[in-house]
Amino acid sequence: MYSYGMKTTIENDFDKFIKELTSDESVDEENKDIGISVEDVLAHQKKQKALEKERKLRQAKVQKQREEARQKIRDKYNIKKTDDLSTPAHSDATTSLDENNARAAQQVSNVENQDATHQPIDEYSRIEQISGEVAAANSRIVADTQGDQAILVTDANTRSAAIEEKHKLKIKQFAEEFDVVKA
Repeated sequence: MYSYGMKTTIENDFDKFIKELTSDESVDEENKDIGISVEDVLAHQKKQKALEKERKLRQAKVQKQREEARQKIRDKYNIKKTDDLSTPAHSDATTSLDENNARAAQQVSNVENQDATHQPIDEYSRIEQISGEVAAANSRIVADTQGDQAILVTDANTRSAAIEEKHKLKIKQFAEEFDVVKA
């Protein structure tokens, strides 16, 4: 937002400056001294052109990198560039059903060739292996939890018994004091 404001201010000042240079009229309220010299304006224009040129170079570099990445993907999956393909919508020539079937058959053979180069993975055995590992981990966790639970229950019972015994003694003392007061 700040750059837009500065740009607008400079453009307005530049427009006033140009009007001041081109008008043959005497100086009036509209053509006041704006405090920007011709050198400043020219330097600013030169800087803007340099920045625009730099931006265009950066954009061209990024576009080149993107196109290289796209081409790698096209090469990997044997895809023709859209510019290389004839588009039926833009031409009178249409592909026949036989041509489409031939393309499909070629793509299937390409996929089959790719599968032949890779060693197949038996997914079911891998799933069984993972399931066995998960089951073993679950069993360990359950056993550890049950052991911890048994320790906690024993500790809680011990503390509960101690607290109960303490309260029994207090009740017994209170009953004895009450009997003494009553007698």
